Amino acid sequence: MGIPLRVLILEDRETDAQLMVEQLRDAGFDPDWRRVDTESEFSTAVNAELSLVLADYHLPQFDALQALQILRQRNLDLPVLVVTGALGDEAAVECLRQGAVDYLLKDRLARLGDAVKEALKKKQTRIERDRAEADLRRAHDELERRVTERTADLMLVNDNLGIEVAERRKLQESLVLKVKELQDALDQVKLLSGLLPICSYCKKIRDDENYWHQVDTFIRQRSDVRFSHGVCPDCFERVMQTEMKDHLKKLSQGGADKAV
Repeated sequence: MGIPLRVLILEDRETDAQLMVEQLRDAGFDPDWRRVDTESEFSTAVNAELSLVLADYHLPQFDALQALQILRQRNLDLPVLVVTGALGDEAAVECLRQGAVDYLLKDRLARLGDAVKEALKKKQTRIERDRAEADLRRAHDELERRVTERTADLMLVNDNLGIEVAERRKLQESLVLKVKELQDALDQVKLLSGLLPICSYCKKIRDDENYWHQVDTFIRQRSDVRFSHGVCPDCFERVMQTEMKDHLKKLSQGGADKAV
């Protein structure tokens, strides 16, 4: 059992087509083939499931260049080998330029098997290359998608971080302001605490060294408090009026003594 090979042969001579098939079998292939010799037959028979096309360069109603044009129009990736009785250099170059993979003469068909193997190898290489390029494009697109998503995530995180940093900075500034306010308040206050020995009569306070001080002196030495002196109504009634009465009494007595 040879290598399966689906071949479309564009050839107007049945005997020439048979010779091509025999060469393929000798080269180890098992050809499933069909011969056509008109444009309509070729257009109907050609499809993507074929392995390759063997085409005569010139037929009465159709030729290899027209066949290559149909393949391009249908975007069919099929190896085309031009097999002809005679072919000039310019025609051969034009066939290759239009997409043929090789050409050979009918009187040298012994090379047909190797030419077909080479054409199939190139096609397989091209398929693998296209597959690898497609995989690479998909990987590149996936990488770009992930990078885009990751960049968006990082930008969102960065924005949120910026907001959080701004909020923390504002909170820190507020705390610093509060601390300053508290420190300013503490600077204005000195706390007196504990048990203060105070005289029940004169209201002097005894310090830790057993010295007695007036209340205002004791507090002034231990805080930032400053006193302004005055007389309350009770003291005015109790002290000032008494002193005034005594003063008036003395004055009246002094006047009486002078009269005597």
